[in-house]
Amino acid sequence: SVDSRCDFESIIDSISKLQIDNVVITGGDPFNADDFDDAVGVIKMLRQKKIKASVNTSLAVNSHQTALIIEASPDMIFVSCDSHQQKVHDAQRGKWDLTYNSLREIVKSQVPVIVNCVVTLLNYKQIKEIYRFYMDLGVQDIDFNLAYLPETSIQYDLLSCEKLSSGEGIALIEDLLWCADQGDNQKKKIAHI
Repeated sequence: SVDSRCDFESIIDSISKLQIDNVVITGGDPFNADDFDDAVGVIKMLRQKKIKASVNTSLAVNSHQTALIIEASPDMIFVSCDSHQQKVHDAQRGKWDLTYNSLREIVKSQVPVIVNCVVTLLNYKQIKEIYRFYMDLGVQDIDFNLAYLPETSIQYDLLSCEKLSSGEGIALIEDLLWCADQGDNQKKKIAHI
């Protein structure tokens, strides 16, 4: 909206005066329907001020919106993808078709992308396959994050000390370490595990 654009311009002017050189746009999903135009506008304003703009998103957007994101040219997009399989991704986040199609187009456009994958009971046995799938697609990197939930949840059982020291837990840790050992970003990836 016009009012929010004025607020964004003022904020970005302040950021520029403070000599901040990188802004990450996050919070919910900046590319959801209600915030999409504002998020793209903020990216463009940041880029005009020579401030790096990164975005955390599920990237569940249509092809027209994908083209607008590419045109805005963020410096980095962090995309939430929890599997290489539609069924698993949809069970955790939904909208696989939109996410995958947009991701593919953005990678083709050479906007840098890092995939954020939350490890859960649904995907913990797929770590290497997820890694290979997205790296073969052309993303710059993939970060795996363990989801910690309350003790009463089934997810908690996966990540409990007892489980992680069992055969399945050790296999999960070995798969995460295998991913960390791939490519040029070994130290960075190990820090995220």
